Amino acid sequence: MKKFLFLDKRLLTCAAFIFISIAAFAEEDKIVRTDIGLTTGIPVYGKNDDAVSIEESRGIFGITSDISFRLANPLRFLIGADVTADLMFDGSDYNHHLDYAGWAGIRFYPGLGNLAFSIAYAIGSRTDFICESDFEKKKLALNSVEYEYYEKSSKAWSESTAWGNGFRIGFDYDLLYNNNRRVAPAFGGYYRCMPRGNNNWDNIFAVYINLGF
Repeated sequence: MKKFLFLDKRLLTCAAFIFISIAAFAEEDKIVRTDIGLTTGIPVYGKNDDAVSIEESRGIFGITSDISFRLANPLRFLIGADVTADLMFDGSDYNHHLDYAGWAGIRFYPGLGNLAFSIAYAIGSRTDFICESDFEKKKLALNSVEYEYYEKSSKAWSESTAWGNGFRIGFDYDLLYNNNRRVAPAFGGYYRCMPRGNNNWDNIFAVYINLGF
């Protein structure tokens, strides 16, 4: 019985030591944290012979999020996802692009205050939603007089690219790093290169504001 009590004391001592160590480090940088934010930017698309050119009105916005795990005080492992909507429309015509990707990589803090850099492997695709109008020339005979007029018709469809494996590199200024705040923002940007098949690549340049907690 004394032997078991001795083992229990050692286990409790080790557990207490681990808990104190984790708590001490957690004040500097959380072991597990979540970031979610809003993005905007400029997607540069690869060649697409079927694309409809519409640039009358355009809006670009998206969401980025990740869960990270502390590997060491300046190094974190990341699992995240990006979704970017690029909306282009002209009247009833539109050519919308929805880019989506998941990624995993590392974020490291080189010792320049709260500045961090990240590099990740990414996999994703893009879905396009297109509506194109066409005007067909027709003739109408009325009281022996022939008139010409144009009849409008619209065609809408969607298509998706092949899934591709690319990479994502980014930077941010992380106000949650190395302090005991529960919630703080981060400001940054990323570049993601995604193959779309047939020797085509999409290049997504984005800036974002995140909320980490």
